[in-house]
Amino acid sequence: MSFRLGGFQSSYQSSVYYNKARDVSNEAATLDSVSEDLGNTVDGDMDSAMKSFIARTNRRFDAGVGFYGWRDLRYFLFEYEYEKSVKNNIEKVNWSLFTRVEKDKVTIEHILPQIPSKWYWRNMFRAYTAAEIKMLSASLGNLLPLSQSINSSLQNDSFPDKKNRSSNGRRGYSNGSHSEIEVAAEQDWTAENILERGQTLLDFMEKRWRLEFLGNAKMELLHIPFVDDGREVPPEIPEVEIMAAAADKPKPTSTRELADRHYRRFEFWSNFVEYCKMVGRDKDIGSHKPSYDDWYDVTISNPDYHAFFQLYHQRVLRIGIYVYRPEDFARLESEKAEIEALYGSPFEWYMSRKKSVAKRILHSIDADVHNPELYTQHFDWLIAHFDKLRNALETADKK
Repeated sequence: MSFRLGGFQSSYQSSVYYNKARDVSNEAATLDSVSEDLGNTVDGDMDSAMKSFIARTNRRFDAGVGFYGWRDLRYFLFEYEYEKSVKNNIEKVNWSLFTRVEKDKVTIEHILPQIPSKWYWRNMFRAYTAAEIKMLSASLGNLLPLSQSINSSLQNDSFPDKKNRSSNGRRGYSNGSHSEIEVAAEQDWTAENILERGQTLLDFMEKRWRLEFLGNAKMELLHIPFVDDGREVPPEIPEVEIMAAAADKPKPTSTRELADRHYRRFEFWSNFVEYCKMVGRDKDIGSHKPSYDDWYDVTISNPDYHAFFQLYHQRVLRIGIYVYRPEDFARLESEKAEIEALYGSPFEWYMSRKKSVAKRILHSIDADVHNPELYTQHFDWLIAHFDKLRNALETADKK
């Protein structure tokens, strides 16, 4: 409780219980007395632990990750699954699957995808804004433990496709864990389902961990109070509109053989463009069509260079400036200190080939770029740093 709920430091009470362990070893204390003391310690910590949990959850939603960013979510969802295993006398997923590093380990699925681009999701959640959909996706009731291999194949599929076995043998929620089967019993997946399941999970937390959420604390923790606000639902979105958008995807040509990495890139940029539309950035950053390339160019106000994003070697996310002429690069280089100060991070200035006329100025970070669960985090980083970069360059250009 102190560590998983309250996020206390790993050294908390360590010296106290080292001493108690020594006392038990020396027969100066009994295990029953230590157990009683542990119970009293947790009871005494409960108020501050719950306040810390609520405050930390608020910060995770502010950061855009919600309950998905709770490091002990996996453990909590295991306990929920375990209770159902005991009740049904059938173990479907054990703790070892929650802790494995292989591809078949249990991972956490967003039932409503973080970036819902398919017609089913766009239509089902048409009453909500992009910001509200992001909150719904990150809320506790929308998170489901399932094997990572299944998670990769499901991704943005509709809810009926996610819960049913496919023709190619991929199993769905209905053939999975007790938690998956519970979710698969729903006809559709709506905002109301997310709210109801979130409340169910918090009810379980209260019972299992012997705590009590007072007042409106549960609704505040779930961060989706708008679900029951009585708003009018717009007319259904015609499926043909979404299909027409999908038809705009570039088609492979016979002169270019596409490998898996090309499709991964296209998926990343497609979701990025869709995300830009959702957050109102389709007129500048999201105005270009996605491609199979590892870069995505963005026009800025100065004709001497443009900005670009890059997926480098699948493990590096980049933003950069592509400068067309050496004299323009030299001008920017002379303002290096000011540009980096305004941008907020140092750049790599000398990564281009020496004989190359055009020069690149780069900022790179380590990132699991092709993990769909991290797409929103990557997209937010690119957009935020593009704004910083544009501001820094425009300020320098005014000199």
